[in-house]
Amino acid sequence: MRNMPLPDGWTDDMNVTIRPDRTILELTRTVMERVRSFDGEPELVLATAREFGMSEGDAWLAFDRVQGGIIRALTTRLDNCPDRDKDPMAWHAFRLAWDTLPALHWWSRRKRRGGPWADWYNARRERQKQG
Repeated sequence: MRNMPLPDGWTDDMNVTIRPDRTILELTRTVMERVRSFDGEPELVLATAREFGMSEGDAWLAFDRVQGGIIRALTTRLDNCPDRDKDPMAWHAFRLAWDTLPALHWWSRRKRRGGPWADWYNARRERQKQG
């Protein structure tokens, strides 16, 4: 893969700043719980920002990165796992969603699409089609 320089002002670092008494894993789990019923309601994002002492922009980024990690896990490709240092929320979401994917075969470590996050994704796509 070829490394290309990022344009001025861009970054590939997807970290956010939260209160020192909270963790990125806690943030990821909270967003995953809230995203199950998320319909684009800014109140959920703002509540997350307040709870974790973060900016509204960082809260929106958290929702984006967590959903990105879930969707990447649904590809059933372990090599699609985000970089833990550059995108920790997506990495945690990927791992948490990965653990819910059913095994391809009872003897296999490989995964197949399914489980609660596949259901979430399908419902999300259906809502997007309708609205």
